[in-house]
Amino acid sequence: ETRWASCYNMLSRFFHLKDYLTDLDYSLLALLPCPLQERRLKALLEDLGNFETVSKRLQRDDTTMADTRILFDGLLLKFGSMYPEISSYLSISAGIIFSPIFETG
Repeated sequence: ETRWASCYNMLSRFFHLKDYLTDLDYSLLALLPCPLQERRLKALLEDLGNFETVSKRLQRDDTTMADTRILFDGLLLKFGSMYPEISSYLSISAGIIFSPIFETG
């Protein structure tokens, strides 16, 4: 299992450096994604950016448990249909939840 944050960082670096890659060595062109793949990667980077924002917010000292639930619910609302596997980690009924009563307030 790969952590999404490392994927975000890798894609972010790629888009930051991609214009310089072909200037260095034309043999790299065969290794770079085609325009369609690049569009998909750009969309993925935007999606992962939302997760990155939530992750940074969770690391703040002033983030409450209620804030966390709101952030998770926001991610589920926005991305639950595209990435259904996240519900097994972020939903109120996720298997990793120790106390569902606590989660629902």
